[in-house]
Order: sequence, then C-alpha cells, then structure tokens
Amino acid sequence: ELDVSHNNLTSLAMNTFHKHASNLALRQLNLAHNQIVECNLALPTLEKLDLSYNELQICPIITDLPGLTILNLRRNKIQSGLERIWQSGSKRLTILNLGCNRLEMAPSRIASVLASLGSGLPQLEELTMADN
Repeated sequence: ELDVSHNNLTSLAMNTFHKHASNLALRQLNLAHNQIVECNLALPTLEKLDLSYNELQICPIITDLPGLTILNLRRNKIQSGLERIWQSGSKRLTILNLGCNRLEMAPSRIASVLASLGSGLPQLEELTMADN
C-alpha cells in the first residue's frame, strides 16, 4: 500500500511509477486530498485506487489497471468521461464511487448509462452517484 494523500500533487502520468513498477506489486494507492486534475496510471497489480477529494473534471483513464476492484472518485469536479470507465475493460471493478461530483444527465439518459455500466462492468456490485 502506498499513501500519498494530503499533499499538493496535481497530476500523475502513466510513467510515474514505471521505473519501479517491476519491483512494486502495488495493490492499494491512496491519492485522496490532493489537487490532482489528471491521472493516467499503468499499474497492473493495483486493486484499490482512491482519488477522492481532488480536482478531476473528467473520469480518469483506467485501461491500464486490469486488477482494479475499487475506484473512489468521490468529491471531485467530474462532469464527464463516464464512458472511460465502462469502456476500460476493467472487468473486475466491483465498487465505484462517483458521489459528490458535477455529473449531469437528462433523466431519459440514466437508463442507457446504467445499462452501459452493467454491460461494461459485469462485476459491479456497488455504484454511488449521490449528490451530483
């Protein structure tokens, strides 16, 4: 587990941990309470990613996180990019927290979004979208 929460990090690129990735079997990464506006990581062993309380405006790309089971995006400024999650191929994702963001969608679109989440994330058991 790596906890770098409560810092002033603003972004994380795919190669952030690349140099040490072969020696690092990182399963949990806590990036909460930073100033992150962009995050694109490649960590195949990562199971839990906490990006809550940051400044993300679009959902992060998670295609290079095949082992991810828990993704916490609570309390960001996310307005778009939900398709990045269900199109990611993260077949193991079981918990997704998108609460307290700035997501807006027409009521007529909710059913299709939920259907896309269901087909793209077959293991999803818990979805939080409250307070958007």
